[in-house]
Amino acid sequence: MRMSDRRGERRAARVEGAEWETPSIKSLRFRDPILSEALPGQFAMVWIPGLDEIPMSISEIGPGDLASITVKGVGEATRALLGIGAGDRVWVRGPYGTHYRFEGLEKPLLVAGGVGAASLLPLAKAMGAAGLIPTLLIGAKSIGEVPLLRRARALEASGGLKLVPATEDGSGGERGLASEVAERMLEAGDYDSMFACGPEPMIVALMGIAEREGVPFQASLERIMKCGVGVCGSCCIDGLRVCRDGPVFEMGALKGLEDLGRFKLDESGRRVPLDA
Repeated sequence: MRMSDRRGERRAARVEGAEWETPSIKSLRFRDPILSEALPGQFAMVWIPGLDEIPMSISEIGPGDLASITVKGVGEATRALLGIGAGDRVWVRGPYGTHYRFEGLEKPLLVAGGVGAASLLPLAKAMGAAGLIPTLLIGAKSIGEVPLLRRARALEASGGLKLVPATEDGSGGERGLASEVAERMLEAGDYDSMFACGPEPMIVALMGIAEREGVPFQASLERIMKCGVGVCGSCCIDGLRVCRDGPVFEMGALKGLEDLGRFKLDESGRRVPLDA
């Protein structure tokens, strides 16, 4: 059986490393030869026995058969994952979904809102391996809340990217919201594309900036996902399934999403305001 044919199997993987990125964000590294074949932007379904199964961006792909997820504690399942350490097991399936595409680009700008960096860091690494030097902007409230900073700085030191932290309180890097800093950078630079992952209001703001500046735009969306394979419909937005049609969408598809930044489906499938 080919590796790709086993994506739907739920597999136990032993955690080899657990690292706190911030006081509320933790990365778990484990061996899974199938997730280690993922493409930047794809996700895994992670099962917490007795609690839930949730989608997680694959925040590190390789070397070898290593893979990582990066977890922010926002609910019961994610808080349970924060309690996992080296030697424990996680259950995963995937990878699923669409991925970022960067063929023909020369100077991309990657914009992450908080833990959205988990989706974009593998993209930055892949771009570096292809001879590009992307700029990675990671926004957070303060410098102590910027996730994956150590890994991003290591890539910067190796010449693989340019790192720009952005903080709302000005405690490090550029001051301002990630979307505000990205707007200033696009106006001052000669970027030929923009990629984003983070809160939907940020993505909506960046869409408008990208359209005004005339640069191609791709973004990864987050929705409640129960199956990950397009069956249950819990992740639908304006008729598209985020787990199958996304999570990475290009500008054309994003512009057709009337609910983007406005409405979502809750756990019961009701359409409710995004901030509900």
